[in-house]
Amino acid sequence: MKKTMIAAVSLGMLMTACKKDEEKTSCEVPFSFTSGLLVSNEGAWPDNGSVSHVDLTTGTVTNSIYEDANCGVTAGAGLQSVAINGVKGYVVSTGSSGGSLQIVDLASFKNNSSLQFSYPRYIDFSGNSAYLTNGSGAGTVYKISTSSNIVTDSVTVGGGPENLIVSNNNLIVANSGGWGLDSSISFVDLTTFDVDTTLNIGYHPNDLVEDKNGNIWVSCQGLSSWETNGPSAPMLYEINPSTKAIVNSYTIGTAAETVKRIAINSAMDVIYYYHENGDVFAFNIDGSTLNSPALIEGSFYGIAVDPSTDNVITFDTKGFTSDSEMGVYSATGDSLASYAVGIGANGAFVK
Repeated sequence: MKKTMIAAVSLGMLMTACKKDEEKTSCEVPFSFTSGLLVSNEGAWPDNGSVSHVDLTTGTVTNSIYEDANCGVTAGAGLQSVAINGVKGYVVSTGSSGGSLQIVDLASFKNNSSLQFSYPRYIDFSGNSAYLTNGSGAGTVYKISTSSNIVTDSVTVGGGPENLIVSNNNLIVANSGGWGLDSSISFVDLTTFDVDTTLNIGYHPNDLVEDKNGNIWVSCQGLSSWETNGPSAPMLYEINPSTKAIVNSYTIGTAAETVKRIAINSAMDVIYYYHENGDVFAFNIDGSTLNSPALIEGSFYGIAVDPSTDNVITFDTKGFTSDSEMGVYSATGDSLASYAVGIGANGAFVK
């Protein structure tokens, strides 16, 4: 699939790279991130997405770190994900009438650049480039220079691309369909930045992790009852990134349940998934614990794993009407701690 080389002025979207003054103004409350969790909070519409920091060693929670560091300016509506690369943080907001990528200095969490996109979702990195999925219908991955913060290339992928992962010199993209329907993952060759292979799997692929064998696992939401041929059960697919072929597939729920996010432990042999607004399950990559009894009971909207402890991190939005509850559980499901974070918490970057 042909890629399009683009300059900032010819991209067809507004893009600004607003360099901030280096001097601290009186309204700024800087936050220096070195470790812990950066929690992405979607917020409640129209424009109060936020970022929380949780220090799991001390139990200290600092909410609204982006807003405080930037004189009360929010990170945008529908804050979708947070990531870091080197000394920079990346805050992705889907937006109400167009989304944004905010690039911050981790020493202060002060905004250095803002890039505007139509419907951005997730970001990953390789070498000197960042890769951002975008689109609620037709999907695009944008290539962004991590040194200049400028979009340097783009490639068309499947509909509604969600999460993505770098593996075997490929960018593997889960094409969820967005507001439509897709059942594919795209393999983008990082050398040519073209789609090399499109592999059809289950309905609405949305998240990916890599296991200890180098294989990629993709969660597929399944069909809702209102969709043609729906409902259908959520699935988990094991993919060999070298051969670009399906190794195994597993049904991980009933047709009434959906799965949207997965996480993997530090040994890379146990995958955690949850049924949306439901319980958390632990799945051994050999398939031996398929649909075993719930590891953690509750109503969850996001999940992560702390690689230093293998503790499982969950997020309960409490109906988007108040602070979300972030829960910390052992790998065996014992409740260890809980914290109040921002409205609509959907996940975290853990360092």
